[in-house]
Amino acid sequence: MDIKMKYTFRKAIKEDENSIRDLFVEMLQTIYQSKNVQGYEAGYLDKFFDGKEDWICVAEEDNAVIAYLSIEVHREQETFLYLDDLSVSEKYRGKGIGTNLIRTAEKFAVEAGISTIVFHVEKSNTGAFRLYRRLGYFVLDEEGSRYRMLKEEKPMQIIDYFHCDRPEYWLCQIEKSDWGAGQYLHSLLKENKLKDVVGEDTKVLLLTDGDELVSFCTFAEKDDIQPTELTPWVGFVYTFPAYRGHRYMGKLFLEIEKLAKEKGIHDVYISTNHTGLYEKYGCEFYRMMDDMHGEPSRVYRKHVE
Repeated sequence: MDIKMKYTFRKAIKEDENSIRDLFVEMLQTIYQSKNVQGYEAGYLDKFFDGKEDWICVAEEDNAVIAYLSIEVHREQETFLYLDDLSVSEKYRGKGIGTNLIRTAEKFAVEAGISTIVFHVEKSNTGAFRLYRRLGYFVLDEEGSRYRMLKEEKPMQIIDYFHCDRPEYWLCQIEKSDWGAGQYLHSLLKENKLKDVVGEDTKVLLLTDGDELVSFCTFAEKDDIQPTELTPWVGFVYTFPAYRGHRYMGKLFLEIEKLAKEKGIHDVYISTNHTGLYEKYGCEFYRMMDDMHGEPSRVYRKHVE
């Protein structure tokens, strides 16, 4: 897609301030159809660069900032995320950049445990209003020339495929993984053979973001290292590309630790060809072992306190 190939989305730094100021003026000129607009006051943007919770997400192309969204965390009587200013340079409008900036803020809200997102939009800014409505925001009330809009974000949830309400739906989501082992897991589930392969007490843990599948893995008696006395195993570990880089798999590891503790299990094992990945989640290299096909595999162990 155009967004993935051409544009970079990142947290703004102080050196981006002049570009952000120019984009703010461009936004006001578009809304009010006038060159006679007032930009940010001196010092206004400082709060976004002080290392606290408020920040600005920018989109850039060839090291030039072409769009931004300012994001504020409000912790008052109710905690909510406030999206302040969103501006995309005229040349780059209609390319999905604004949508991507908002989705970035929504993911941040989920990570921060914030379920409510609020912002204002000028009634005359019909393009932005249509965008927000399409993304699931609704008008909370009217304040003069502006609408106050809101969206309630559901926090990510972990569900077990074998005990969920919509197994057929989640099976289709697993099938979308761009990984051979993910496709194999899909076929085993579809043919109802997974438990025959890795154990009757198997769980398929799904980390979900609304109707989106973020990550999945199995927690089972066996995996691809067979035969062995080592048990249990975490297998089929996968995170979808759109959610990578945020260590969401850590949420599944916490769930696995909880399940292991409930069963009095002190060590959990993982078979992989990766180096430097599972160390991030508190796993340590155990030893090399051959898998069921006779191929060498790195086995990691996670100790459960």
